[in-house]
Amino acid sequence: MKRILVDFNTVMQDEAQGNRVTLGRDEEVARAELPALCIGEHVIAYDDEMEVEGVVGREGAFWIAALDWTSLKRFAPLG
Repeated sequence: MKRILVDFNTVMQDEAQGNRVTLGRDEEVARAELPALCIGEHVIAYDDEMEVEGVVGREGAFWIAALDWTSLKRFAPLG
């Protein structure tokens, strides 16, 4: 499963689609700043504090992941 660094401050919420986080834009894939993605692919979204599994989708020019918070893993703080 691909691991993708995200900013969890970009999480979008609504009743119909649940929680989604932005993975990146098409340009980032083209510049190899983001791995090639497929709609429906399972990924791990992470930052320095936690990781959450998600399913890849699209919203306009953005790649997003619908998050499964039951898979949340928190990392121990450094220092």
